[in-house]
Amino acid sequence: MSDIGCVSDLSIHFDKIPIYAAGVMMVTSQVWIFCLLIYPLRRMETQLTGPSGKLSKQFRRANILATISMAICTFSDTFTLILVSSVVPISMPLCFPLTVYDFTLMVNIFSLMLSLEDFRKTVL
Repeated sequence: MSDIGCVSDLSIHFDKIPIYAAGVMMVTSQVWIFCLLIYPLRRMETQLTGPSGKLSKQFRRANILATISMAICTFSDTFTLILVSSVVPISMPLCFPLTVYDFTLMVNIFSLMLSLEDFRKTVL
C-alpha cells in the first residue's frame, strides 16, 4: 500500500505503443471533425457569395475561428499526451495525469467557445 495514494505498479512494464496509437487517433479524429465542419462552410460560401461580399467575410471569419480552435485543441491534446507519457514519472499518483487530461478538456471547451461568433456573450 502506498502512502501517497493510488500509484501504478512499478513492477509492471507498460508499453508506449498504445499511448502513441491513442495520440494518433486523437489528432486524426480532430482533423476529420475539422474537415467535416470546414467543407460545408466552404461549399456554402462559394454558393451563397454575392456581389456584396458581406456574407463572404462572415464565412471567412467562421473558417478562421474554426481553424484556430482546431489548432488549439490539437496542440493541447498533443502537449498533454507528451507530458503524461514522457515527462510525468510513473511513480506519480494517478490523479495527477487525470487532472492534466481534465485541464486539457477545459482548454478544448474554451477554444470551442472562442470559435463562436459571439463568444464574449457566451463567456460573460
